[in-house]
Amino acid sequence: MEQELFSHPSLLAKSQIGAIDKRTFKEQFIRGAYSRLEYEPIFEVNVSATVNYIDVDPSVKFSLVSDCDGNISIYEIEEESCGRLRLIEKRQFVPLTLNKSQWFPADNGLLQATYPNKVVVVDTNTLKLLDAYDFGLKKVYNSDWNKLNPNLIAVGTSGSSIRFIDIRSGCCLQQITVESLLGASSHNVSRVCWSPVDDECLFAGDSSGFIHIFDIRKPRKSLQSIGSDNTTCEPVVNLSFTCDNMNLITAHGIQSVLNQWTFKNRTLVNSNINYPFPYCRVNKKKSAAAAISSAFLKCQLYVTESLLFKPICDGTFGGELCCYDLKNGERLRTLSPTTWNPDNCMNVHCVTGFHRDYPVLISGSRRFIRVWGLGGKKDDDQKANQYHEDDWG
Repeated sequence: MEQELFSHPSLLAKSQIGAIDKRTFKEQFIRGAYSRLEYEPIFEVNVSATVNYIDVDPSVKFSLVSDCDGNISIYEIEEESCGRLRLIEKRQFVPLTLNKSQWFPADNGLLQATYPNKVVVVDTNTLKLLDAYDFGLKKVYNSDWNKLNPNLIAVGTSGSSIRFIDIRSGCCLQQITVESLLGASSHNVSRVCWSPVDDECLFAGDSSGFIHIFDIRKPRKSLQSIGSDNTTCEPVVNLSFTCDNMNLITAHGIQSVLNQWTFKNRTLVNSNINYPFPYCRVNKKKSAAAAISSAFLKCQLYVTESLLFKPICDGTFGGELCCYDLKNGERLRTLSPTTWNPDNCMNVHCVTGFHRDYPVLISGSRRFIRVWGLGGKKDDDQKANQYHEDDWG
């Protein structure tokens, strides 16, 4: 995939300035499409268990859904613009909560699934287990497939360790120990994420709210360990890069407090962008007690070139997704189903999209998988057709 370069207009040739202007217009159009038009569910699928994670394959033809019953569901995306999904296969390989399942970065021939005690690799053509990596007494919290080096899978576990799976050799003995900066006796690696531009750079978020950067060639000491004052002791529940690979978005704690970090030369700097949270229902005095299951908190963000979408896990608030301006943190709107019901909006943990340039979203909750599209355009077309029919009638 070609990487786009971003430079100041004064440093660009005249022939490149038009491309920058075109890109700016495109960002404004997409931002306006998300913020002004009414979003509504254009397709819904009933599910039997809470959806934990959704992954779309590189060809944008299939989606992979993980749920709390341990089921892996493969849906075919029949129409990308309409978001129509068709269930192809549903399998349960381990009768435990499925925290995450992920497509092989290069194609859809393999997938990996992360359970509380093991990671399995599955052949999607035969839907048979190729390998199963059991971590014994260690709890497995998160994993990430290296997109630049697809042979490696990083796994965040209890006991302050990161394990590496080499699917080519079947070895999972290599590990990195993450230091607890607060000296906590119970310290876990809650999230891991590979750098999208460097196959030897790994990011790890721990249960104390700190982000650690490692060079896997020199794993004895982290390159940097950094945290924010407003998220200390709040575990990291998400690590996501922006489209330009220059910023890292982190989510912390039960309320998924968001921070943005600028990444340059393997160093993170706080961008000091505040993403306001729509509500606050958690007592700070009880936050420590709630942290015992903090590493199992689910939060999957979706980041476009100019917008950030975050799921709302509390259905009593009246919505499912929050839409933010990525650059200044402004909360643009809250997406809610047309017929809102608190029972149907509970436990929304994940949101993703079919394509970065096309405004179609997909979210998973306790009862539904919802595909969100631009309902305003559809209504305008219906009104225009009705107008012309009345005019000719």
